[in-house]
Amino acid sequence: MMTSHILRTVERSRVEFDPTNDEHLEAFKMLCIGDGAPREKFVVRQHPNLRFLLEEGFNDVRTMMLHKVGEQYLRSMKKV
Repeated sequence: MMTSHILRTVERSRVEFDPTNDEHLEAFKMLCIGDGAPREKFVVRQHPNLRFLLEEGFNDVRTMMLHKVGEQYLRSMKKV
């Protein structure tokens, strides 16, 4: 049973993370920020459908996402 779950997870197509895409930002929130009220245990998990390509220069998807969201935030602040 577990093997089929792992195979389904591996079969998902991978996409390039886009910090301007709302669904990608939801995946970022789920994986990097998590859910939980203050002083409670935070739970992080993967998006049920999205898997992201790891870009060159990064060791893991979370670091890549944090970097790209941070860059996008700084770009948007310069436009204000």
